[in-house]
Amino acid sequence: MYLAMWKNSFKRCLVYRTNTIIQFFTSFVYLFVTVNIWQALYRNVPQLNGVSLAQMLTYVLIIQVIVRFQDLELSRYYGERIINGNVSIDFIRPVSLKYSAFATLAGEVSFQILLFSIPMLVLGAFIWGFVLPAALWQWPMFLLSALLGALVYASIEYLMSLTVFWFKTYFHVQCITGALFTLFCGSAVPLWFYPDWLHAIANLLPFRFVIFEPAGIFVGKSTFEHAIFTIGLQISWLFALNFLGHFIWRRAQLIVTVQGG
Repeated sequence: MYLAMWKNSFKRCLVYRTNTIIQFFTSFVYLFVTVNIWQALYRNVPQLNGVSLAQMLTYVLIIQVIVRFQDLELSRYYGERIINGNVSIDFIRPVSLKYSAFATLAGEVSFQILLFSIPMLVLGAFIWGFVLPAALWQWPMFLLSALLGALVYASIEYLMSLTVFWFKTYFHVQCITGALFTLFCGSAVPLWFYPDWLHAIANLLPFRFVIFEPAGIFVGKSTFEHAIFTIGLQISWLFALNFLGHFIWRRAQLIVTVQGG
């Protein structure tokens, strides 16, 4: 059933072909600008904080794939269904609202990765170069960490989306979540370049495990021991976030107010 939801969502994205072309073009322009900024910063120095230009450009390219998991907008999904009243039907359906949302939005994310991220990665590697992991262990560690990072992001987004049941709107949730991830996940600026006090704050939060840590494993900035430690922390955060999400979900069902329908 969830696979059918994923397929329908993926097919729905294929309908808007012109929109796909425009999004690819705008995404490439953003990537082009980002790469040129880093090239300018590295113009007169071989390294910044122990990171070479080749590593930095590889980091920028590899996160084009990882960052697409941030399009899993559960707050929008829940918000729209609460506002139009469809959530009242979701409670009596023989399927989980949580996993229905994941399946539907996963179709959109899969479309983004296949049609935007991977072509962007290949094109960027052809133009600016790409450094593959030097050690064999980096490949499985990166893939596992990236998968766990996607699940951590989904858990955080799910947790934040549940606040829509109280506030009856999702715009503020998207703004807050987007701001926190932009600041602490390393998608705009890697945490290597953060001041010590801000880096210390980022280390206490789960956001860095979504993009920064998996990408760091790929570009060779993490040792094997650190990679193992990172994966252990990702699993720990998953358990904690899902436990908290389950608790809040039970509370949310008691205060549902149907606005539409």
